[in-house]
Amino acid sequence: LIEVHGVSPDLVVSHAYGVIWQHTCTTCTNKDNRSDDVHATAVDVCFYDANHCPGAAIIVVRLPDITGEGKRTIHVHTGDMRYHEKMRHYPLLRCDDINGTSCIDIVYLDTTYGHPKHKFMPQEDAVRNIGMEVEKLLQSNRRQAASSTINYEKMNDNNDSMTLVLLSCYSIGKEKVLLEAAVRSKQKIFVTERKHQMMQCVGSGLDELRSIVNHITTDASESDLHIVPMGLAGNTHPFF
Repeated sequence: LIEVHGVSPDLVVSHAYGVIWQHTCTTCTNKDNRSDDVHATAVDVCFYDANHCPGAAIIVVRLPDITGEGKRTIHVHTGDMRYHEKMRHYPLLRCDDINGTSCIDIVYLDTTYGHPKHKFMPQEDAVRNIGMEVEKLLQSNRRQAASSTINYEKMNDNNDSMTLVLLSCYSIGKEKVLLEAAVRSKQKIFVTERKHQMMQCVGSGLDELRSIVNHITTDASESDLHIVPMGLAGNTHPFF
C-alpha cells in the first residue's frame, strides 16, 4: 500500500494474522455513561487468513460490553474468502472459544460467488492443474531450447513452432498459480515493472511466496510465460 500505491504511512497498520489487536473506542461508554473504563470501551479486532489474494482477511470484531451484562457482541466480516478446512480451527471462530459461552452474533458475508452455478474445485487442486497444463504446453519449447539457442526477440508470425503462454492476472492475486507454473515449467515469468514491484512486496510479506521474486523477470526475451491484464486473453464468462 505504501510502496506501490503511495498510501500515507499514517493510515497503514501492520498486523499479523491470528493476533488480537485492541483498539480503544472513545465514543463508546458503559452503562454509567463513563468512557474512562478501558475494559468497557476496548474493541478487539483479529484478522485471519481468508485463503484469497495476499493480505485478504476474515475480520473478527468483539465490541465492548456497554450493558454491564458481561456480553460482548461478535461481528465477523468474511470479505473475499475461499473456504478451507483450516478455518474451522481459527480460535475466535470456534463457538466454545468466544467469551467462553456465546457464538457469533452477526456475519457480513461476501456473496460474489454465492450463486449455485459457481462450484469450484479446492484451491490446491486448481493451482496444481494450471501448473501442470502450463508445463505441458511449454514442453516442446524446452526441447528446442536444449538443442539450440532461441532468441525470443526474433520470433515472428511465421514461427508457429514455439508456444507463448499468457496468464491473466489482477494487479494482485494468483501468485500461487504463477509460482506453481514457473516452478513446473522451469520458466521465469515475464511481468511489467509495476507488477514486479508488487511481487517484491508480496514476496517480502508472505513466507510461502518468498521465492516468487526469483521466478519473475521484466525482460520479455527471457520467458515464454507472460502475465497479461485480466480479461485481455480468453473469456471470463460465465464467472464475471
